[in-house]
Amino acid sequence: MPLTPPGLSGAIMGGLSSASFTGTNLMDLARGIASGICNWISAMVVTTTDVGAPGVGTGVMPLIVPAPSIQAQVLSGLSSQSFKGTSLSSLSQGLGTGLNIGLMMGIIQTTHPSVGVGTATPKFTAPPLGPLIMAGLLGAGVKGTEMSKLANGIGSGVENVFSSLVLQVPIVGSIAPISGPMTGVGFIM
Repeated sequence: MPLTPPGLSGAIMGGLSSASFTGTNLMDLARGIASGICNWISAMVVTTTDVGAPGVGTGVMPLIVPAPSIQAQVLSGLSSQSFKGTSLSSLSQGLGTGLNIGLMMGIIQTTHPSVGVGTATPKFTAPPLGPLIMAGLLGAGVKGTEMSKLANGIGSGVENVFSSLVLQVPIVGSIAPISGPMTGVGFIM
């Protein structure tokens, strides 16, 4: 199942609820964050550095992002935006849990024109996330004076997670005497 805003918002709602967040606007908040992140991921470019036997192959694996990494980076991002409150660590914990579960619905799919069997290390490149979360929050009807701090703090935290994320995607295909750069391309669906 590909990553979708309804699926991701459900996971974010569950994560925030597990961190004792409640309220009538919780669904709108989760929906806005999910919409921004899904738009960001759809604009993401995945390039890989490949190692293995020459040939032609593909790679597929779930998008696994550790919850503690998301929690720490979102807390850092929100703090860097001077977003304050007694529930700041609970908010980042809830978002970390929800995003960890929700992002696993995403699948990394790659193509490798010069490696038939081996592993690929993906690098993720995308536009800034904060404005996309802000647009998602506005679209979901979320209002507030600190909304831009919230969107940019979550955005910078998730961006930092993806910039330091180290994954190994298995490459499976056919081995053949092919020469060329040991790189691949892909996307997250």
